[in-house]
Amino acid sequence: MNRALKIVLKIICTLVSFALVFLSAQSIFIPKFADGGTVIMNDYNRLDKNSVDVLFMGSSQCFRFVNAKQLTDEFGISSFVYGASHLFVSITPYYLEEALKTQTPKLIMFEVGRMFVSNADIQEKDIAWIYGCMQPSTAKYKSLCSTFDGDQLKALMYTYFPLFAYHDRWESITAEDMVLSINPDKYAGVSLNGYIPRTTTQAVTIDYFDGSPITEKPIPKENIEAIRQIVKRCRELNIKLVFFKTPVPSWTRSEAESIKRFMEENSLEYFDMYDVYDEIGLDPERDFHDDAHVNTSGAEKVTKCLAGYLKESM
Repeated sequence: MNRALKIVLKIICTLVSFALVFLSAQSIFIPKFADGGTVIMNDYNRLDKNSVDVLFMGSSQCFRFVNAKQLTDEFGISSFVYGASHLFVSITPYYLEEALKTQTPKLIMFEVGRMFVSNADIQEKDIAWIYGCMQPSTAKYKSLCSTFDGDQLKALMYTYFPLFAYHDRWESITAEDMVLSINPDKYAGVSLNGYIPRTTTQAVTIDYFDGSPITEKPIPKENIEAIRQIVKRCRELNIKLVFFKTPVPSWTRSEAESIKRFMEENSLEYFDMYDVYDEIGLDPERDFHDDAHVNTSGAEKVTKCLAGYLKESM
């Protein structure tokens, strides 16, 4: 009996040890980003419940442009920017549901910079940026199933077994991965209510004003369906929803006019910041980080403009 018990105990200890090693390895292999979705989600999860009045959602075209801490501290508008690099519009309904687990904002500002990007353009790095920072859940699994066009096995791995999903990261694991695996709070407060600043400057050309002919740009059907889901959910919860476009240098008149037409046809509220570009006062020589993002001085100007819009909208 004692011998049998010892064998059982050894098996249990072996299984427990394996489980601990496996879970530790899983944590390390999940991609982490100290200047993107990882710290944004960690900071969001630290918020007091129902402490956000205005929730901004979108890709880096949102969280590089909107200084939500400035809105909160300087203008008294409690806000947070909730998103991830390259966040696809089709995946945003899942992000919205995750955000609503702890916050019920009065207003959601949805940035539309990715409206013309289809699921066919999703790459492995996009999956890492968008899903790596999200906790395992049934909702995450269902979203990944949709993103992977029904591939349940692949969705299962990326949701619950990242060690297998990201197995090719053996040579790319960094000290940052190790630090955030051991201490998730290492970069607490790196984001400014979800805003990720850029301090360097690059002169840019503003494509919106280049005089190119305006042509119709089609919106992928999966993005249209995602917008319908978001609109429906916000109406159910009596949350005001406004779509908006930050003044990204690479944004074109064709994209702008196509979005405006879509918003008008669907009776959705829309704020195109290029309509007030002169009022914002952005300097293409000094206020941009690259052709897709502003730097800190540019974000300050954009945020000030948004504060005025929000004061009138809320």
